[in-house]
Amino acid sequence: MKRRLGVAVLAAMMMVGVAGCAGGGPRDAGPTPSGSAVAPSGSPTPSPTPQPDLASIVVSATDVTLLDDSGAPQATLTFSGDDPASYVTALSASLEMEPTETTSPNGAQGAQFTTMYEWPGLLISTGFTEECLPACRHVTIVVSVPELAGVPIRTVSGISVGDSVDEARALGAQPTPEITLAAEPEDPALFGSTSEATRIVILDLDEDESTIAGLRANPWFYTFGNL
Repeated sequence: MKRRLGVAVLAAMMMVGVAGCAGGGPRDAGPTPSGSAVAPSGSPTPSPTPQPDLASIVVSATDVTLLDDSGAPQATLTFSGDDPASYVTALSASLEMEPTETTSPNGAQGAQFTTMYEWPGLLISTGFTEECLPACRHVTIVVSVPELAGVPIRTVSGISVGDSVDEARALGAQPTPEITLAAEPEDPALFGSTSEATRIVILDLDEDESTIAGLRANPWFYTFGNL
């Protein structure tokens, strides 16, 4: 009897041991897969900030300059002596727009011929006499739009067609003895003088005289005594 009881007890102990091995004890965490962890992605590389388009047509009292997309001078046309052909070529390429070109006899200051290059709202004209080139060549620019083909047209100080008179005055425009409003004097010290003249850009006004309607410049637009 004692032998059978001992065998039964031993059998029971073995069953408990097997049960403990099967699930009664603490479980080990599953194995970490070797090399399978996903590394956190880095911050996305920011796209470069687009540079502002600085292209513009800038009118001063003595010349007109074409600035490229970086704001650097690409071509300059001086109102006294320069043949505008090369400037017109550079401007046409920048605008991707050819002007209407016409040549006719006569012109200002006794010119033998006048050639006109005209885009919508922008006119560049040159009067010349063949016998005295380049000394007697002169250029006039007339602007009646704030931009052309997306390229802004402005004075050196930033005045554009469509600006209010107050905005233009804030940028330095002022009346002269004979002109309602002018800007960009060649010699700023003479802008208000009544005894010595300096070349300027004339600012044409609308009917209400409240808004800039046009820009004009050539070799003879002075603070007084101009044509």
